Amino acid sequence: MENVKNEYGLSIRLTSDGFSLSVLDGAGGPALLRREVHAPLFELSSSELVTLFNNELEAFSAEAVDVSLMVQSDCYVLVPDVLFRLQQVDDYFYFQYERDERWLVLFNRVPEWSCVNVFSLPLALYEALTTCFPDVSPKHHVTEFLESRVDRKGSQVVLWVGSPTSVDIAVVADGRLQMVNRFACRTVEDVAYFALSCLEQFGLGQDNTLVRICQYGNAAACRELLSRYVERCEVIEM
Repeated sequence: MENVKNEYGLSIRLTSDGFSLSVLDGAGGPALLRREVHAPLFELSSSELVTLFNNELEAFSAEAVDVSLMVQSDCYVLVPDVLFRLQQVDDYFYFQYERDERWLVLFNRVPEWSCVNVFSLPLALYEALTTCFPDVSPKHHVTEFLESRVDRKGSQVVLWVGSPTSVDIAVVADGRLQMVNRFACRTVEDVAYFALSCLEQFGLGQDNTLVRICQYGNAAACRELLSRYVERCEVIEM
């Protein structure tokens, strides 16, 4: 009888205070297992991070058919494709943010929306990731957000509440990406306020604009609040 090899993928999501590991049924399939590891990833040295990743991931990563790395960080700049120049990638980022030699500027292309996401990671974290996963390029959370949760179907406001202190909001109207921006927030009321402000700013009707909420532990309460003001509001899984 021929041996059947179970193929699985790994989805690793990293934040400043740890990472989550999802074992997927094949490349991009549903999650079979999920675990979280808490550690100050943005403060550890490269060698400490390599040791941490090896200890926590070695049992899974060797046989995985696909590995994806998503890193959540607050600072990013979206540059239109037509303006992007590789030799100026640092200039795009540091035009908006202060320079820090402990961080490295990277970028992801987002062809679906004709733009490039320029972001930064701690240099030590980048070195550890390239050591442990040399064939995998890290993807910023806003890149994944735009690729997998924002589409051209009508007018919509899409919220990614990836941390207790911020929300990223994408606005689409007439099939075009009008805005992606990060707002500081701490409560459900803050999230709802910024979503409604975006509706008003871009002249989108509250009766026909879809508001979508993703990556939020309190999504149900946020949906309940927003549903008082908009006709179409839904929670989507990440």
